[in-house]
Parts: sequence; C-alpha cells; structure tokens
Amino acid sequence: MSVLGNVKVKEMERVLIKKGFTSTTSKGSHRTFKNPGGQRTTLAYHPGNIPKPIVAKILKQAGISQEEFKKLRK
Repeated sequence: MSVLGNVKVKEMERVLIKKGFTSTTSKGSHRTFKNPGGQRTTLAYHPGNIPKPIVAKILKQAGISQEEFKKLRK
C-alpha cells in the first residue's frame, strides 16, 4: 500500500513541523513553509485530502522520503 494516500493538510503540516519547517508566509488558503536549510514548500488548506501527486511533490520539495514520511506520520 502506498504511504501517499489519504493525507490531510493538518497531518502534512505536522510532518513538516517535525522536520524543522516553519510557516513563513500565507496568502488566502495557501501557506508557505521553510526550513533552516532553505527548502520551501506550499500547502493549500482546502477541505478533504491532498491528492497523491501533490503529496509526492510536497515530499520531494521538502526532501522527505516516503519511508521517512511514514515514520513521521505516527
């Protein structure tokens, strides 16, 4: 089973915060997160789950592997 399915925005936000990201800017329903190393990613705070392709992009931008994401989700 893919670890990228059924990810809520709040859950993704918690994972990013665990990895050292902080919310830097927000505009409308979008928040940008940045870590001390300069990596950035944006989360859209829309109802429902984040689509799998978007989850994959967020993880790639944040430098988080699927295995690491699975561990951080708990």
